[in-house]
Amino acid sequence: MTIVIQENIDKVLKFFSLESEVIEIPFKNILYIPKNRKGVYVISEGSTIVYVGKGKIQKRNISHWEKAYSSINKNPRVPKGWQWLTENYTNLNIHPDRWQLTYITLNKETDRTAVEGALIKFLNPIANDEVFSDNNP
Repeated sequence: MTIVIQENIDKVLKFFSLESEVIEIPFKNILYIPKNRKGVYVISEGSTIVYVGKGKIQKRNISHWEKAYSSINKNPRVPKGWQWLTENYTNLNIHPDRWQLTYITLNKETDRTAVEGALIKFLNPIANDEVFSDNNP
């Protein structure tokens, strides 16, 4: 996990007075995450923060896997940030095969929402629609 991700997770958890386990695995190993584990997650490759999200970690990341590896540009329900990302893998010099998944187990929805929002603000992930919309008005 990069220093930037670790420092920001530590800062956010401290701010909200939360203690939690933080785990990092290769993105391709998402099926090893327990199905009912809930929390906030960061998808990254090196210093590039791809996405920050929340919910059931395995289920949400299977969805991201499908978006990352399929022809999503033909699906109008796929968020604009993900569409842009898949069109620009080469320019960004990133690829899902090299992505890492860092996740924080959080059981309360209010905690997940607060931590997700703060990490989106601090990490500026390129595929989150909030960031994409701000950068491409």
